[in-house]
Order: sequence, then C-alpha cells, then structure tokens
Amino acid sequence: MVSDPTAQLRAAVSDVFQVDDVTLGDGTEAAVRFRGRFFADPEQVYPQVRERFRNLGYTPFFRRQGGQDVILAAPGVVLVRPSRNWINVVLFLLTVLSVWWVGATVMRDTEPTNALDFILGGLPYAASLIGILLVHELGHYFMARHYGVAVTLPYFIPLPSFLLPNVMGTMGAAILMKEPMPNRKVVFDIGVAGPLAGLIVAFPLLIYGLSLSKVQPLPRGGFILEGNSLLYLGLKYLMFGRLLPSVCAPSAGVLDCLRQLMLGGGRLSGNVLDVTLHPIAFAGWVGLLVTMLNLLPASQLDGGHVIYTLLGDRSRYLSMGLSVFLVLLSLVLFRLVGPDGITWMIWAGLIYLFGWRHPPTLNELVRLDAPRRLLAIFILILFVLLFVPVPLRMFPS
Repeated sequence: MVSDPTAQLRAAVSDVFQVDDVTLGDGTEAAVRFRGRFFADPEQVYPQVRERFRNLGYTPFFRRQGGQDVILAAPGVVLVRPSRNWINVVLFLLTVLSVWWVGATVMRDTEPTNALDFILGGLPYAASLIGILLVHELGHYFMARHYGVAVTLPYFIPLPSFLLPNVMGTMGAAILMKEPMPNRKVVFDIGVAGPLAGLIVAFPLLIYGLSLSKVQPLPRGGFILEGNSLLYLGLKYLMFGRLLPSVCAPSAGVLDCLRQLMLGGGRLSGNVLDVTLHPIAFAGWVGLLVTMLNLLPASQLDGGHVIYTLLGDRSRYLSMGLSVFLVLLSLVLFRLVGPDGITWMIWAGLIYLFGWRHPPTLNELVRLDAPRRLLAIFILILFVLLFVPVPLRMFPS
C-alpha cells in the first residue's frame, strides 16, 4: 500500500486552512499547492504547519497569489549543519591582531620607547573598534537566537596593514544565516538589531574620543583625512564650535561650503584647521562608517533587509538602482577628488555579486506592523545622516 502525500499534507492543514483547490507540479518530486484561506493568523499557525510538514518530509511556504492565500508544500526539509567555530575564533584573533597593529603603528603620534609601550599603544584603538564590531554582530546573533533562527558566529575579516596599506585593520564582520528566515518581521528585527546595538557603543566612544582630540592646523602633506557625514559634521560643530575642516571662506555660500566639507575638504589650501583624532575617536568614526555601509539599502546588507521587509520582491529594483547610482557617484567623485573617489565603484560590484534579489521568507503573508514601519523610516533617515561621500582622502608627503 502506497500512501498519498497530497492527502497527508491536506490533512495536516485542514484545521487551520480551508482548501479550495489543489495543484500538483510535474513529476513525483514537485511541490503541492493548496489555495484557499486561513482560519487564523498565518503568523501564528506557521510554526505548527511547519512541524507537521517536517514530519512528512516537506517544507511549507505561505504565499498570496491571485487574491488567494496559498500554501506551497516543497519536498525536503532544511537540515542545519553544525558550524566549524574554530574558523570564527581564528578570524577573530587575526582581526584583533590586525587592528591592534594599526593602532600601535598608524594611530600613534610618538615613537614607542620600549616593547610594553608599543603593545599598550595599540590598545585604545583596537579595543574600541573591536568592541563596536563585536556588539554590532552580537546584536544580530542574539536577536536571531531569540527567534530560534540558526546562524553562525560572527566572521571577522582582518585587513593587515603590512599586506594592504590601510588605516582600519579590518573590513568588518558578518553573520551567516543557516536556514531561511521565517517572515519579514524576523528579517527586520534581526537586520536592525546589529546597527542599533553597534551605534549604542560607537556614538559614546566617538564623543569621548573627540573630547580627547585637538583642533590643529593640517600638515602640508603626509596625512589621511576622514570623510564627513552630516551627523559627524554636526557633532564636531557642537563639540568645537566650528565647521571642520575650516575650508569654508566667509563669503562662501551654504551649498559651496557643504560641498567642500562633504568632498574631503576641497583643495585644503592655506592654513586649514581640523580635528587631530585620538585613536578612540577614529575608532568611533570607523564604527559609524561601518554602520553606514551596512545600512546601504540593497542586497542582503542590513539596509537591504529593511527595504525588503517594506517592499518585498520589488526591493530588487532599488538594489539595481543603487548599484547604478554608486557607479555614477564614483565617476563624478573621481573627477573631483581623484582615485579616492572610486570607493563606491567597489561597493556597486559587491552588491552585484551578493545579488540584487533578497531571498524570500518562508511566510510571505506577514507584514510589518506600524512601530516597525516607523523604525524602518528612522533607519533610512539614519543612513542619510551617516552617509560619507568620500570616506578617506590621502594627502601624500
């Protein structure tokens, strides 16, 4: 006697779903589609249906097609494989070493007098930046665990300055999902938990670091100028009582002044003042930069999660448009500031490689509630305030 999987699947949803018709795919391994309507909130019944289908060797997908609710039963279940956590540990230690090296060499003003002085000299920058990145990723991790979604530990990405000259020591960190997301609310909560948690650490560290920093004339060469965002520009104004760097002439218009401030200080001619950042302040600035990059509204970045929860599959068009915009922005900035302006070309390429389309959730019938929609708007405004057109400009000796 051969059991009928369609009948078993139909029986598994009979108490929560009124089946109007059943559609079978071609072949014995194809999906089964039930169309009809739910008797209860799809968000509440999905875990129950998923468990029942799992016992039958199927995974349910809740969709809406042609004005009707649809349960799509796909053969197979997601098996969460154990992680190789030793890789995460090794990458974390390498990143700590890479960031500490930058702090001990690039981020100090004086030559070390002994080995202990050299070691301690890298700690303020390393501890601050690693702390920001770690809290950011743990925000994602613990929110995912709260919802029972299987994720990896954070993968930190070292960027050794002795292999590739840089002033950060890391390309950030990432957590990988090990199974499909249940619904858009979960995607949203996991997506925003990281940036918000990271900012809770980065912003106070930046303020404290700026209090340890000094306003001094810029040297004629041999320095790197961090870029301005609207938020960073305003914070420096509140703390030092002036717009920095001091590139705006008294007769300059508002737009011209803003253009110079946001594009890396213009030509920096004359006796220009700027903040000489304490290592903790620079770590805070990097924390804001990393948050802004994560909030790019595209692909599977944190900002891409937010946009997907608002727009669904239509979010891929925003990813495409943002990629085009970043390419055009890079071309414009290259003409204005030279090679330092092509950063966004790289990010356009990364977004393309990550994929413009965000993976759908298991239950697409769940929409964001009003508080989450308001928070999504706040996140998008925050991205605009954190956006840095020219992250770093190099002024060689």
